[in-house]
Amino acid sequence: SSLGEFSAPEAVTASAPEAVTAEVEHSRTAPAAGVTFEAPDAATRRVAPGPRTGTPRMLMRAQARKAATRIQWVQRSRTRSVELGVRLALRKADPQEVAAACASGGLDALAAVVHKQLGADAWLRATHNAPDEWEEEDFVGAISKALSDPARAPEVWLLAK
Repeated sequence: SSLGEFSAPEAVTASAPEAVTAEVEHSRTAPAAGVTFEAPDAATRRVAPGPRTGTPRMLMRAQARKAATRIQWVQRSRTRSVELGVRLALRKADPQEVAAACASGGLDALAAVVHKQLGADAWLRATHNAPDEWEEEDFVGAISKALSDPARAPEVWLLAK
């Protein structure tokens, strides 16, 4: 059968589209029997429960924030554990040797104590972690504080980061 041979059923007439359109318009505007339309007030308005709400972009951003938070948490916990290890290693240093190095006020004596307790890498980290604005005296003072009181000195981060 070809399209040219197709014939419409007898029930469909030329006036049928207008009748359907009128019925659809009536069903849109007229309420069903016994139904009244009232705007809900804010106290009774509810959101239907359903699966996740939000756009995929919002979900991707939320997942990215969650991943970034997790990475920061892991990094910070690693830094805290390294800092704790540095503090414990510095507590084992000979108090007389630390006092002599701090009293000398020179980088060589402080470097010798750090090398002995933590290794050469810790001294390199400390020199690279020092802020650019610091002079040599500032650096010597910070390392002296870290060596003399490792349990409470905030300057231990120079050796731990």
